[in-house]
Amino acid sequence: WTVAIGQLAVIVLTKTRGTMLAVVVVAFIMLCVVALKQRGMLRYLAYATIAVGVLSAVTIFLFREDLRYSKIYVLQRIATTSLADQTLHTRLGAWKSGIQAFRQRPLFGWGQENFSLGFDAHYNPELFASGVSETHFDRAHNIIVQTLVDGGIVGTALFLISYSYLIFWCLKKTDFLHNEKIIVTGIIIANIIQLQFSFDTAISLLLVYLIAVILSAHESSELIDYTINRKESVAILVGLLLVTPFIFKLVIEPLQQNNALLNAVVYAADYDKVKAVPEFEIALNMPTLYREEARVEYIKNVTRILDEHKTPPNVVLPFIKRADELATQNMNAHPLDSYYPFSLGILYRTGSYIDPHYLERAAQLFDQALKLSPNRQMYYFAKADIYNVQKKYDLSLVEYEKALTAAPRVPQAQWYVAVTLMALGRTNEAVSFFVPLAERRYFPASVEEQNLMAHTLDTMGRYDLSVYYYDGIAENQPKNPVVWAQFATILAKVEHFGD
Repeated sequence: WTVAIGQLAVIVLTKTRGTMLAVVVVAFIMLCVVALKQRGMLRYLAYATIAVGVLSAVTIFLFREDLRYSKIYVLQRIATTSLADQTLHTRLGAWKSGIQAFRQRPLFGWGQENFSLGFDAHYNPELFASGVSETHFDRAHNIIVQTLVDGGIVGTALFLISYSYLIFWCLKKTDFLHNEKIIVTGIIIANIIQLQFSFDTAISLLLVYLIAVILSAHESSELIDYTINRKESVAILVGLLLVTPFIFKLVIEPLQQNNALLNAVVYAADYDKVKAVPEFEIALNMPTLYREEARVEYIKNVTRILDEHKTPPNVVLPFIKRADELATQNMNAHPLDSYYPFSLGILYRTGSYIDPHYLERAAQLFDQALKLSPNRQMYYFAKADIYNVQKKYDLSLVEYEKALTAAPRVPQAQWYVAVTLMALGRTNEAVSFFVPLAERRYFPASVEEQNLMAHTLDTMGRYDLSVYYYDGIAENQPKNPVVWAQFATILAKVEHFGD
């Protein structure tokens, strides 16, 4: 009961929709079992609870639009859940990539903690339509897909056997009462269901191990009749002492490094990125087996320093050299991961105002990343940006067209092709992209691009579409009278418009 209540509290506090779904499904199954198997008041109580649950679900569905703005965040999360949810869309894309990666290495998989490599090799370019943040998955958010990629058929079979044995253990080898078996089995199944939308963490694994401990403690007395003698106690104690250094090396030191890295990241964000560099070095110099993340954060920090254009070259050049060393270490350790050459390429592209030759180095790194993950539009965009800086628009158009070929429905690729065609003076070809993009309500990121979209549609006489962009521009610049004057002018041209 303590484990059940503890899990329910964690679920409510974390507001995880997959876990909430698991609780609802398992609670419904458990109540149905109780209603069918029990007699008397308990049976009627189960029926009443099912009726209240169904009525609550119908009420939430009917009033879901109002509940979107509820002060109770759990209700907000439930009300905003739908099959059209962007998060669900991106996770489905990640699962498809995972299945393709499993097919490439079906027996033993790609290795533990290597989902990102399989995802990278079979990246689904349609994911870019949901934003840059949804283009990198180091977890599948589905334990079956995750295990198939990491461990293949062998690893997945072992995973399924372990959970199946937990259920068998609970039902056949413990002295639990019937209702207690239902509860414990329900907790195990709920964990399996929520892992179809999430992934294992230290807390979720701790709960599984806690269930195993409880099952062991309640194992039927006739099955266990064994006591540990003095020699065995000494052997266990010696074993624990021998294991302690490994625990310190594999657990305590990484935790200390993680704390130092977190302090560096916070200091860089809240105070000074340049002065934070020594803090990053503290985390990097800790003697742990896990340094990839610290290297990545160091490179990100140096990239942000360069992006501000405030630090003198003589100060930042040693940082660039150090970042190159760290990225090379990551690339050597993970030669199949495209993110490491890409992130270093972004650093050199950002620092090209210090040395124009950095653009050549950045282009080489982007090519290296594209060899590892040839369907990533973001890499093509980054390489095209180098040509844009050099005003070689014919070459940048080639890169944008490659991105468009990889995923024709992604609006960002269509937009960049259109803008580059405009820069090349091929206006007639460019405008053919504008109307379809406007009809899809694609809104460019920068103000300059928004104005270009609005002005082009205005020139084409598509005031019904351009008014949408002038409206957005006016909302983003509410104190700019020129923008509001443009908006009013377009409204006057529209045949039907409101107040």
